[in-house]
Amino acid sequence: MAHCPSCGGTTEAGNRFCAFCGTPLATAGAVPWYRTGSGVLGIGMTLAAVAVVVVVLIVSRGDDGAAAG
Repeated sequence: MAHCPSCGGTTEAGNRFCAFCGTPLATAGAVPWYRTGSGVLGIGMTLAAVAVVVVVLIVSRGDDGAAAG
């Protein structure tokens, strides 16, 4: 049996809502789902990684020409 935190009524185990007042009941093992954001951080990290690769490529190509002269 589960006890309602709102009205104190007892309902059968496994019910998602109180049979007396309709209050949602916490279920064991239920993990709340939260949105982690709009993805701005992921896009920023991807752009930063691409920028690092571009800079490394530019610097490595520039070193070859300077050493030959």
